[in-house]
Amino acid sequence: MNDEFGQVKLRIGREEIRKSEDYPDPFPLHPGEDLIVKKKCDIIQANCAYLLRAIRDFYDENKKIQRHAADEWLFKGPGTYIPKIEEELVKEIKAFVIQQNWALRLR
Repeated sequence: MNDEFGQVKLRIGREEIRKSEDYPDPFPLHPGEDLIVKKKCDIIQANCAYLLRAIRDFYDENKKIQRHAADEWLFKGPGTYIPKIEEELVKEIKAFVIQQNWALRLR
């Protein structure tokens, strides 16, 4: 983003995730920008899920669902989880399948 004089405007303290789908060509880092971490997309298997927590308010999935800070939800597999700046991974949850001739003891 440039200002009226053509100088690059920096958003101090902000992070951004750039995917190869959105940026097919290589792009330069502007002065003041740093490459912090290279994150990969995780593949979540069937009968597994990620427990996610919102860090700040945002709209999810094409502005259909509004998430507020500290909201938690599950991203269920199978699927590919693409990380976002507005959310953090709390833990991975694996399903426990009850087999035949097994019993549960609930409290």
